[in-house]
Amino acid sequence: MNLRSISISIIFLLCIATVTALPISIDEAKIDDIPVNENSVNRLSLERGEVYELLLRFTAFQDVDDLQVLAFVSGFEFDDIEPIADRTPVFDADAGVTYVKRLAIPISRNAEEDDYKVRVIFSDRSGDELTANYNIKIDVPRHALQILDVILNPSTSVRAGSSLLARVRVKNQGERDAEDVRVSVNIPGLGIGDTTYINEIERNDEQAQSQELFLRIPRCAQPGSYDVLITAEYLQGYRAVQDRKTITVTQDETCEESNEAPITITLGNNAQQTLPGQPVTYPITITNIGKTSRTFVINTPPTDWADVSVSPTNTLVVQPRQTQTTFISVEPNEESTSGSHTITAAVTSNNYREELNIITMVLEQPRKTGIFETVLIILVILLVIIGIIIGIAHARSKENKQEYY
Repeated sequence: MNLRSISISIIFLLCIATVTALPISIDEAKIDDIPVNENSVNRLSLERGEVYELLLRFTAFQDVDDLQVLAFVSGFEFDDIEPIADRTPVFDADAGVTYVKRLAIPISRNAEEDDYKVRVIFSDRSGDELTANYNIKIDVPRHALQILDVILNPSTSVRAGSSLLARVRVKNQGERDAEDVRVSVNIPGLGIGDTTYINEIERNDEQAQSQELFLRIPRCAQPGSYDVLITAEYLQGYRAVQDRKTITVTQDETCEESNEAPITITLGNNAQQTLPGQPVTYPITITNIGKTSRTFVINTPPTDWADVSVSPTNTLVVQPRQTQTTFISVEPNEESTSGSHTITAAVTSNNYREELNIITMVLEQPRKTGIFETVLIILVILLVIIGIIIGIAHARSKENKQEYY
């Protein structure tokens, strides 16, 4: 009796397990299009600092509601801050249907070089989960730097005419030592910057701090927020990493601007002639006679009769007492009508705005000779040639008759 009870209990438990287990089979798994097998002896190398796609193809044998797929790498020191994980939204799977799900596995820059497992879990609300493990090795790239920290003094706000000091901490996350690392800090909106070198940063996540970089804010700089661009170049300048900060420049009360206009804009040769399909170029020269650098933006309205472009760039940073030139190219399209066309280009810098009228005279295309006219001309030429030949032949025949008599 006891043996029979035990057998019935075992069968009952097996039935429960059969009911609660997820009726799913994993048909295929790939990491960045490379097939991986569950618990394979061979590990797949993944470099830290990269994001890899995990593709899972699976088939449901029965309907499964509220299904979700989770993929993660455990054992990472900072998993609570930047987890190496991804999951799908909740979805329903129908029996006899094969599904493909793609997950992104971001390998943190701070992950240690070691062996790991990508753990995949299929689960619903209350049934047993289906798990699969894929062996990987997180590797270190040959050359890799990271701007770890940027220390600005003052940190957020600086008065025009004052100094901004900067120190940059760089971390070597590559397999090789980094030598002659060029560190620069620039404020493009003000046209200022400074550069220094770090002689060497040893491998294995070692760090080094640059010397202090000095940037003098122009005394009459426009108040406002400016981007600070930090760049670390390495491997003889072939590679670089960047970071960006923001500072606020406040006004220098002692700055006295001249009453004269600090900007001169000249449009050279503002009226030109051209044919459809042939571009013409209009130079725009900007002179900044003020005491601070200024950023100018050149905008042109869209037109339906021509392609208009600004080269080499429509944004110019002009230093004090300096001049720069950019060019507006106008190319009438083949359908443009002949006659005078005007484009108004706007040059702006903060509250300053000046409009320039560009006049393009589109000439009428030369009339093309038709096929019939061409054939007629050829026939006339042939008739003339035939006439000449007949005339020469007749003259020779006449001479022969005279000699006979």
